[in-house]
Amino acid sequence: MSEVDSIIDEKLAQAYVDDPDNVDIHELEKITDAAANVLSRYQDCLALWGVTIISEAAAKSLSSQQGALSLGVTKISDAVAESLSKHQGYELALGLTTLSDAAAESLSKHKGDLFLTDLSGISDAAAESLSKHQGKINGQDPKDAVTFLKAVDVTRHD
Repeated sequence: MSEVDSIIDEKLAQAYVDDPDNVDIHELEKITDAAANVLSRYQDCLALWGVTIISEAAAKSLSSQQGALSLGVTKISDAVAESLSKHQGYELALGLTTLSDAAAESLSKHKGDLFLTDLSGISDAAAESLSKHQGKINGQDPKDAVTFLKAVDVTRHD
């Protein structure tokens, strides 16, 4: 697959919105800002596990998406985290393997459930922020989830 073939552009995003059963965008690696704007109007589950890099503008657009949103990003900037924290859907799933304290503070404000199942440890400050999240984290009460995430960090550094 060429680099062009691995990008969700505006045309492909519109084709997906028009006919999601016949257009596969789930494993594509990049998303243009224009495509994110189109997909923000999609009201069902939007699984973009292939997307590993997202711009602040794309994150801002996707934050207005009303359904569940899944992104394969393994690392995000604090600005992207702030935008994604405003996601209006009921679930936000991210493939993050690391999370800054500022990003954790932002994501803790998300109104729906968070799934951060690939996260391999968090700082005390990140744990404090995430423990205040109003929804579930990884299907658990936030305090239980952060206890587990901190334990993963301890075993990883032994």
